[in-house]
Amino acid sequence: NPGIHFDVDLEAQEVKAGEKTYRFTIDAFRRHCMMNGLDSIGLTLQHDDAIAAYEAKQPAFMN
Repeated sequence: NPGIHFDVDLEAQEVKAGEKTYRFTIDAFRRHCMMNGLDSIGLTLQHDDAIAAYEAKQPAFMN
């Protein structure tokens, strides 16, 4: 129905449509990623400093 308006609150895990509220559950990790706009690359880049520190400790032939 194109006239229906609803709001999705990912943090509260609720969908509100008019006077009704519907609860839903989503895995905490997936919710975190969605709320922070993270895909697998973005998630990895959050650890860029730790990755760089690890790589700096490796022998030159491994870099």
